[in-house]
Amino acid sequence: MAEKLKLEFDELKLYFGYDYQVGDIIIHQPTMGEIIDYGEREYYSMVHCLTSIPSDAKSLLWDSGIDYCKISDFEYFIHMTRNLTKEQTGILLGDIDLSKMNVYKKDDDLFLVDEERGIIIDKMVHLNISTYLRMLHNIKNKPERTKSKIVRDILIEEDRRKRELHKDDDYKSALLPMFSVLVTSGIYHK
Repeated sequence: MAEKLKLEFDELKLYFGYDYQVGDIIIHQPTMGEIIDYGEREYYSMVHCLTSIPSDAKSLLWDSGIDYCKISDFEYFIHMTRNLTKEQTGILLGDIDLSKMNVYKKDDDLFLVDEERGIIIDKMVHLNISTYLRMLHNIKNKPERTKSKIVRDILIEEDRRKRELHKDDDYKSALLPMFSVLVTSGIYHK
């Protein structure tokens, strides 16, 4: 079983680009150049898979028969990462292949296990990974759970409307405005 980990980061190391170790997993902090080479849109899509929570997909989960209020963040992480290969996540997680990790359940606890390498991702390791990645990418999660069926249904419909409204939106670079400022100010040079 994975050792107990505290949820603790050295923010100064985060801001200076140091990698972060969670148990046996090292999260690499990619440079802007690495993200550009990887592909910005693909990169942020992968980060979304690693950091999203059930509230982010209320209507999608509901339409597939899952009540978003009854699935844990870790269960959702397992669901979202079943197809993420090391080629997709290597920029952050090195040679860890989430798609090949097996899901185990002991008592009421779930675990992702890489049996070859002895790597285990449990709820606490997941919490460390997702929290660190959210801090790194300035992602604010907004858990919206309710016991009221009426409120749940309203939130699901609101999510469905937002998805429909934005389904044809063009992708806009999150990095371009930052690069523009850096290049025009003379701070960044290729």
